[in-house]
Amino acid sequence: MVRNASSSFRIDPLSYRSKERADEEWKHVWAKLWHMGPRVEEIPESGDVFVHSLGDESL
Repeated sequence: MVRNASSSFRIDPLSYRSKERADEEWKHVWAKLWHMGPRVEEIPESGDVFVHSLGDESL
């Protein structure tokens, strides 16, 4: 976050391209949240699977 003279703020665009920032966001945000799986209608047959990929993980 960067403050300017008018006391408002903007997000530094480099935050969107930084591997280090992405790694920190993964560790402190995404790895701590619940993620929804599929609805029963999406896997109707016994033995069907649904793979959910998020970051480096598959669930």
